[in-house]
Amino acid sequence: GASRPPGAMSIANAIGDHLRALWSGTQEGEYVSMGVLSKGNPYGVPDQLIYPFPVTVQERRWKMVHGLSMSEASRRRMAQSARELLEERERALRALAKSNL
Repeated sequence: GASRPPGAMSIANAIGDHLRALWSGTQEGEYVSMGVLSKGNPYGVPDQLIYPFPVTVQERRWKMVHGLSMSEASRRRMAQSARELLEERERALRALAKSNL
């Protein structure tokens, strides 16, 4: 499914949230959603994608949160989002190949 691309303010807010979490860290027992490399994740998302996962941040280093329970509907949404990201990556790679860069 084609989802609507986020607006500039949404992107700016997300960048701000990421930087704030990286700079200030997260409180004990709290986590934030952050777009990080999916390599070795426990959520079934294919490796080598930048994907929003729950993370904690301490001393400017993020760590993926493991062991969260998820509904089947959430798992389906995550899988759909991952498929869309894979499709976008393939389109981008094809466009680069055609551009002779």
